[in-house]
Amino acid sequence: VLNRLLLLSRAEAVTPYRDTTLAVFQQNRVASWQWFAEIERRPCGMCVALHGRVFPLADPFATHLGCRCLPVPVLPSAPLPVIIGGHAWLAGQDAATQLAVLGPSKLAHYLSGALALDDLITEGALPAGRRARRETTLRDLGLERVSRPAAGAQAPK
Repeated sequence: VLNRLLLLSRAEAVTPYRDTTLAVFQQNRVASWQWFAEIERRPCGMCVALHGRVFPLADPFATHLGCRCLPVPVLPSAPLPVIIGGHAWLAGQDAATQLAVLGPSKLAHYLSGALALDDLITEGALPAGRRARRETTLRDLGLERVSRPAAGAQAPK
């Protein structure tokens, strides 16, 4: 219960910050923003899948409880802030990092090709009509839990 309350209190503080950030982008005529996941701090699979994706300014920054990601502006006169997207980043990580991000079952399905990173993105709405995203569960995907990934399996290209 304490962890859930801490996540809720963090969301209450971070959500207005993200909304204000997007409002500042709009006031400064920024046309789009890029999803920036804190990939060095063990993000969830959904946030890795979104890392580096560019959205029009009209798309809200819809995310999940406890998310540490941020919208960053895409400026016409500057290179994209995120150079290596989440798909390439995860594929280039060692087995321990991939396991920490996806967990054993999702990693096994990812390595077998039965699960793509984009499959982990579920969009919906909160009761107040605010958009949200969450990481898709294995049950949602119709996939079984597995005890561990096959030894020596390689990530899909």
